[in-house]
Amino acid sequence: MYYLNTASHVPVKAGNDDLIRNAISKMYNPSDDGEYAEDAKSIIATTKKEIIRSVSKTVNFNTAMNTYDVIFTSSGSAANNLAVAQVDDVITTPIEHSSIHDNPNVKQWIKLGSCGYVNLDDLRNKDFSLFNEISVHYVNNELGIIQPIKEIVDIAHEHNIFVHVDAVQAYGNIDIDIVDLDVDFMSLSGHKIGALSGIGCLIVRKSLIGIMKPLIYGEQEHGLFGGTENLIGIYSWQIALRDFTVANANNKKNFIAYFDSAMKGNGISYVVNPFNRDYCNFYSMMDEGRYDNKTISFAFDGVNGESLKLALEIYGVIVSNGSACNTGKDSYVLKAIDTCKSNVYNTIRISLPNVECTEQTKRDMENICEIIVKAVKRVRKM
Repeated sequence: MYYLNTASHVPVKAGNDDLIRNAISKMYNPSDDGEYAEDAKSIIATTKKEIIRSVSKTVNFNTAMNTYDVIFTSSGSAANNLAVAQVDDVITTPIEHSSIHDNPNVKQWIKLGSCGYVNLDDLRNKDFSLFNEISVHYVNNELGIIQPIKEIVDIAHEHNIFVHVDAVQAYGNIDIDIVDLDVDFMSLSGHKIGALSGIGCLIVRKSLIGIMKPLIYGEQEHGLFGGTENLIGIYSWQIALRDFTVANANNKKNFIAYFDSAMKGNGISYVVNPFNRDYCNFYSMMDEGRYDNKTISFAFDGVNGESLKLALEIYGVIVSNGSACNTGKDSYVLKAIDTCKSNVYNTIRISLPNVECTEQTKRDMENICEIIVKAVKRVRKM
């Protein structure tokens, strides 16, 4: 089987599952007293430290530790909700994750420029008295585009506006340095890098913790996300970080090249969302650092995306039609950026696994592209 849905979930790495399973019997309540509770507290503290290490350059690690703290939550979505619960008026884009897009605290949209990127001029021209926080995806979970976070932060901080970055899709996908970005809040999810599902976090500027509002009342996590911590989930994140690496950009470049060759060789036309315009070239976007290392959305004329996804499963290739949170619904992300509305229904999302770029990897890519050709032809005959 070829699992090409890592934007949705990264499975626990072989061997790590045994480490996690063997630790379950040793998991105790960190809020209790005694030696076992101290061990539990140590797991939490160590994992928080390693999470901050994973989103900071080596030279900036000490600064990151002094500047930020980690609030554990039950998911990336919960972390997003905690971030935007801090103010009454949030501005965002129309292509965010549903936990932001559908949040009642969102009162305004930032216009999108070419290919779905934030229109910085539109942001500069906003009335900053009408909102208190900007929330933006670092990497969009359907398009793979990397938003200009540093520029957004600079504009926002000129007006004393908080910035929340949903980095759930960026985590393990691109290099992240929270110090250089200078954001106020950053959401992450453990299962995007091979931890168990059900554990996320919000990285918070320490100077803000004392004035933050809880999402769930209780004593844990600085009183911001109450309830006994998911210690085994936290531990699984620590284990996943032992061999943490960022996805290889060369794999994506190679895959697109193999894909393009296979499709053209079989007379199959396609577009890459959102790069279905002459002025949006995904190769140049990757070279400029504006396109991520693993996510690609392809649309085929006359091929229903859901039917193609099911056909590919028959051949052992697992893809998706977009965000797992919106399965069965039309993609509002594609609708927001796509001038050719039919692509909303003709799209599959491929998110590559984080593996080394080897000769075997390349052979697998060629085989996958041949399978996609078969599946497209099969669906067109239906």
